[in-house]
Amino acid sequence: MSKRRIGDSLRRLARGALACVLAAGMTLSPVTPVLEAAFAAQPGGTGHVYSGTPVRYGGGADTCRFTVDGVTAWCSDPQYTAPKTGDYPVKKAHTRPNSEGFAHLDSNLRTLVYRAYGSPGFDRSYWPTRDWDGSAVTDDELYAYSHIMIADRMWAQGNIAMANTKTAFKRWYTREFLGYEYGGNPDIIVNENAVAIRLERQAGSPEDFQIIELDTGHNSKYRPGARSQTIISYIPEVEVRFSKCSADAEFTGSNPEYSVAGAEYDIFSASDDAKVDHIVMDESGHASLKLQPNKRYYAVETKAPKGYKLNTGRIEFTTGNSTAEERLLDDPGQVFFRIKKKDSATNGAPQPGTSLKGAEYKLVDANGTSQTATTNENGFIYFDAVPFGKIVITETKAPTGYKLDPTPKEYYLSSDDPSIDAGVIELEPADDFIENVLAFDIELVKYKDTGNEGSGLQDPALGVRFDIISNTTGKKIATIETDDRGYASTNGNWYGDGQRPEGVKGSIPYDSKGYTVREDPATTPAGYQPAPDWQITPQQMADGATLSYIVDNDFVTSHVQVVKADSETGQTVPLAGFRFQLLDEAKNPITQEVWYPNHAEMNEFETDETGMVTFPEALRPGTYYIREVAAKAPYLLNGEDLKVVIENDAQLAPVTVVKLTDDQAKGRASVLKTCSDDGKPLEGAEFDVVAMQDIVSPDGSVKAVEGEAVDHVKTGEDGTATTKELYLGSGEARYAFVETKAPSGHVLDPTPHEFTLTWKDQDTPIVEAHVDVVNQPNRLIIDKDVTGGDEPLPGVTFALWRGDREIPAASDDTVNLAMRAPEGRKVEVAAASDTALIEADGPLDIEWTLEDSEGAELEPVEARLWKVEKGVYKLTARRGSDEIASAEIKAKPGREYDAAHETGIVGGERIRVSEAETEKVALEWSDEDGAYIGQAPVGMQRIEIDGRSVGELEVSEKTYARYSGSKLEALPILLKDGEEPAMHTTDEQGVIATDHLAEGEWRLRETAAPKGYLVDPTVRSLTVTADGLINGDADHTVAVENDYTKVQISKRDITNEAEVPGAKLSILDSDGKVVESWISGEEPHRIDRLEPGDYTLVEEMTPNRYDKATEVPFTVLPSGELQTVVMYDEPISITAEIDKRQEIADPVAKDTEANGDGANRADVTVSDKGEFDYSIDFRNTSSTWVDEFTVTDEIAGAAQGLSVLDAIATPVAGEDHDGKMNVWYKTNKTPADHHDESGANATLSDGHDNPWLADPSNSEALGDDGRRIDYAGWRLWKQDVSTAAVEKLAVSDLGLEEGEVVTAIRLEYGRVEKDFTSRIGEWDRDALKDPHDDLGTIDSTHKDDAMKVPGRATITLEDGSKTTMSLDDLSSAEDGAGWMIDANRDGAPEFYGPENVEIMEDAEVERSPLLLSMHVTDAYKPGTELANDATVEAYRNGGGEMLEDEDADKVVQAPKSIALPLPQTGIDTRRLGAALALTAGAIALLVIWSRMRPKTTRVTMDVFGNRI
Repeated sequence: MSKRRIGDSLRRLARGALACVLAAGMTLSPVTPVLEAAFAAQPGGTGHVYSGTPVRYGGGADTCRFTVDGVTAWCSDPQYTAPKTGDYPVKKAHTRPNSEGFAHLDSNLRTLVYRAYGSPGFDRSYWPTRDWDGSAVTDDELYAYSHIMIADRMWAQGNIAMANTKTAFKRWYTREFLGYEYGGNPDIIVNENAVAIRLERQAGSPEDFQIIELDTGHNSKYRPGARSQTIISYIPEVEVRFSKCSADAEFTGSNPEYSVAGAEYDIFSASDDAKVDHIVMDESGHASLKLQPNKRYYAVETKAPKGYKLNTGRIEFTTGNSTAEERLLDDPGQVFFRIKKKDSATNGAPQPGTSLKGAEYKLVDANGTSQTATTNENGFIYFDAVPFGKIVITETKAPTGYKLDPTPKEYYLSSDDPSIDAGVIELEPADDFIENVLAFDIELVKYKDTGNEGSGLQDPALGVRFDIISNTTGKKIATIETDDRGYASTNGNWYGDGQRPEGVKGSIPYDSKGYTVREDPATTPAGYQPAPDWQITPQQMADGATLSYIVDNDFVTSHVQVVKADSETGQTVPLAGFRFQLLDEAKNPITQEVWYPNHAEMNEFETDETGMVTFPEALRPGTYYIREVAAKAPYLLNGEDLKVVIENDAQLAPVTVVKLTDDQAKGRASVLKTCSDDGKPLEGAEFDVVAMQDIVSPDGSVKAVEGEAVDHVKTGEDGTATTKELYLGSGEARYAFVETKAPSGHVLDPTPHEFTLTWKDQDTPIVEAHVDVVNQPNRLIIDKDVTGGDEPLPGVTFALWRGDREIPAASDDTVNLAMRAPEGRKVEVAAASDTALIEADGPLDIEWTLEDSEGAELEPVEARLWKVEKGVYKLTARRGSDEIASAEIKAKPGREYDAAHETGIVGGERIRVSEAETEKVALEWSDEDGAYIGQAPVGMQRIEIDGRSVGELEVSEKTYARYSGSKLEALPILLKDGEEPAMHTTDEQGVIATDHLAEGEWRLRETAAPKGYLVDPTVRSLTVTADGLINGDADHTVAVENDYTKVQISKRDITNEAEVPGAKLSILDSDGKVVESWISGEEPHRIDRLEPGDYTLVEEMTPNRYDKATEVPFTVLPSGELQTVVMYDEPISITAEIDKRQEIADPVAKDTEANGDGANRADVTVSDKGEFDYSIDFRNTSSTWVDEFTVTDEIAGAAQGLSVLDAIATPVAGEDHDGKMNVWYKTNKTPADHHDESGANATLSDGHDNPWLADPSNSEALGDDGRRIDYAGWRLWKQDVSTAAVEKLAVSDLGLEEGEVVTAIRLEYGRVEKDFTSRIGEWDRDALKDPHDDLGTIDSTHKDDAMKVPGRATITLEDGSKTTMSLDDLSSAEDGAGWMIDANRDGAPEFYGPENVEIMEDAEVERSPLLLSMHVTDAYKPGTELANDATVEAYRNGGGEMLEDEDADKVVQAPKSIALPLPQTGIDTRRLGAALALTAGAIALLVIWSRMRPKTTRVTMDVFGNRI
């Protein structure tokens, strides 16, 4: 069994072996160089405390950020001030008792330090997300709140860290963090979920976690000599970085079935076998763990990663004082693959005369490795050490007598297979390797010898049997018998072992020794001799062939059958199209007749798809030649005639089989290797010549499988190399040159360089192909993409420099800041601060106050110490109530001001103020570097040169800057001797390519990015080795992603926070230009790469059911975090109300009076003409404005002839959009389909623009006029009636026909605003919808219900039409004689003189209802009812659910007959006479009285004030 690497095995081996080393190297070499200083603070020693910038919290308090040797630290006693930066003694931390003798456990302090912000055990889930004031809790606040808890556990006094905070903060913090009520007993826990309680009870801390305290003595940074704080920190553990690797990197390669991710290990202490931790490898096979320094441990694997065997042994290691790494190896799992070859007919044993031995198979695994093996006597093949993944097995040679199956069989062996045993899968496919035996048929025609001479016709022999005998077994396998045509055939049967399977093309299986065909003498016709036996040789047994024989006893002849074969393999070539000529002994072509399917004469004969041809006529003994005249691809024409001799032998077989072989044409390819830089040829490049497809010849022989290396070549001095002769497959074959070794100094090119060799014709033995290949020098490629995708990013600038030219050198851990500035200056660094300190000092009987420039008194942060912002302040000293001295202090950020009380020699008191600076670090000049260098505090620092601040700088572990031309700027790097880094910018493909990098360490950093993108400040390290490889690669690509701003625009429903689809939104920049527009959907809209700055979100078109939102200004920050902007839409709710009231009519019919239903709630309006009024009030109670607001009054009484409308008075209602309405009416004679030709339309002409009215979705509901309400049958009474003044319209002016009365009126408003109403109050009265909502007298106005009417201008246009505009839209012409007005609203103002402009100034008017002046007719009599219905309808955006409403109100009144006394019997006439006399007297008196008193009867007037 052979095993061969496809492609470059040495390269794969080298890369595989280095894979784990490189992975570990990547772990050990962070992308950004970090200077790891040793942690020196140990109990009994000293530690370096860095006292950083203040952190504010609680509305007035602050603490400083501290570190100890670079590790997070906190102050534990905030009643003192922060210490100066410096070295202080270290001891093991412990808790202290309070004044009542109570102390917390040391374990509690340890837990809160371990779980504090900045510590290894910090868990954000234990901490609140919202601060005491409702804002989000920041990182600074997490740090500050940690120090309060630590102080509480240290001193059992949480309140000491909450001095100067707001009371609300104290209450919140005490309950949420410490668990008790502020001001209450700390022993009574009222909140079990308080942070400190949960951390101590649930989270805990490792027992070996060591905390330390540093006593800073009297070293206050704010008050020299004052007591400073005790600092708490911890001893950090050392980091152990684990790398998971394959024990056989060549075997696993880059196979995805082998993953180092997910491996799990328990970590034990070697001294006591105690389990200390558990690790799980990440996607890259890495895990890290913090462990105690200088201690022995061991790891035990508990879960092997995908594809690997579990390692059950101990893996021991020992930690040191710094970061360490450990490689953890596992053996990869593998596949044992077994093939069992079977005969398809027997499903097992081969056919007699055949064998399953000798089948050759090639296996190509997932790594591209190939193995070849041959079946043994039992038909078995074994492949071992096969990696998981894709496996392709191809038969390259069939056993003798069987058909080759060139179809690749593909398997995928997953490492997740549950049948894996100890890392091995045993695989034996059951029926995948079944062989079809070669099989053929025979047919014959048996003739008697009594044919008529010369006729060519012979008599068929019926019932003659022929036996077919195996020459291997000597047994008869079949008997065939002729029919009445003398014909017999094996076709359709099976004469082998087992059952004939599908795909076997004949009835007789292959026999390596052939067959004998024998005529049964017992069946030979009487008087005739049986034909002699004849042989069927293995060469004749072409698969699927039918061997045809004519058997007679008349004369000796034989048919000739030509079998086309491959000259190299001897195998039959089953191709149609090879053509031959039959030549006589003199080599003259012989013409033969063919009778089927049609009679024809022919002298060329062509193979069928079996690769065989039988000449139609039998040949008599003699010498003949067969000449090939046409070949098929990929074969060459056989140029030699094949001699065929037919012996004059009575035992001559009916068919003489001859095999004619052809050579295959082949191909060669050459490659030219040149340098990509100068084009010169390159010597020494080596290539594998690899098949890019299965190369299978027409005879079925597999010359190569896909991916197989078929040759290996090496370029010479001229840079060329040529392959050996290569097979063409079935006429065309694809190969490739795959470089395995690059020429010296150049980059290996693993790309397959394909070429195709194609058969040309039957006379061309060799075809040629050529490939040109270039090699590149070592190259660094920076591939810049947008974060989260493959989109390239052009225009990004990088700096590239040699690491050994940095200032300072990479090995120097005493320098973190280098700044280039003119030599000979004093350069200092101080903590940048936006505040100053003012401290007063003097006798104890003096009280001090500090006031700002506004005179407001400021609270001190502690006694006589104030922290203030930049500004002017007044410091005052008082003794009792007497002011004894004051001083003005101009405070500057970062300064300290000491104010001391002084008494003069001759008396008098004053305040002396001295200014002091904060602690500074001096940078030293370096001649070697040509720069100022030093160790500066980390954080925002102020840079001073010669005592003058030149700017601020964010200082980190490595910071570089330059001061030049009065400008301070941060730089990515500073190089020695004034060198500048090489600057490169990405092209349109987001790529930078630079080559010929010299050996050594290099650094790469991004310095500038396009707008909307964020600069990645990471410094990346590159190592160029002696062989020219960059980080192990000849062409090394650094893939860098640029983050960008991400803005999410959320359009939400203000009532439920749900996203609102369908709004057209736009973003405008600070110049008002549209940046982007879109239609909102079910999800928020995301905009990426929006340049930081100020923008405005505007709504261009609202969704149908929402009101338009106000503009939302927002600022895009330079951050990669998702920034959310929310615009709220308020759902539209359309509602309207109407209130109809009536006066009681005085019937005019004889003997009729009012109150026929007995329900009247007001007195009758006395009138000889039966006059009375209706009033209608209405209002828009919607959440917003509406497009269409209509009031309709159906005057049913008029339609019934019971009443007549005389006139109306239009209402005065505020909050109408354009101050106009249209009045419509119907009559009893108006056709129902009447269409008014005026074109009046308040909805479309009121000057408001609502695109929903023209939206196609509303076309059916609104029609062409944009209105929901139908105006068929209505007539325009008056257009553009003012809504701010009462206008009286008389029916008599309508010019109605005789008998025509108004039966309905309608007020048409277009847009009316929210709260539009004709009346403010009385909308909640009980009788609002009472049918007898009666009034004795209806007032024409609503007293004390005034509204302001803004002034408007009515402009008469050239065509005579009019339009109204706000007075604000008018601008006086230069000559003052008119106005410049954009009346057409097209942006082009025109001049209008006073004669065309009517001005109505601002006014205040009283609201009033719609009044209908009516009178009843004499038809209004008992038995009738005067009913009147009024309706208000409101629509927005075309109406629909929540977008329309209707309200109605109805009033009713009825008359009755006047009651008369009936005649009675038994009446006393004397009493009757007396009664009549009294009555007559009373009437006389009444008449006299009525003439004497002032008249109080109702004077009836119409709505115009005219007396009727």
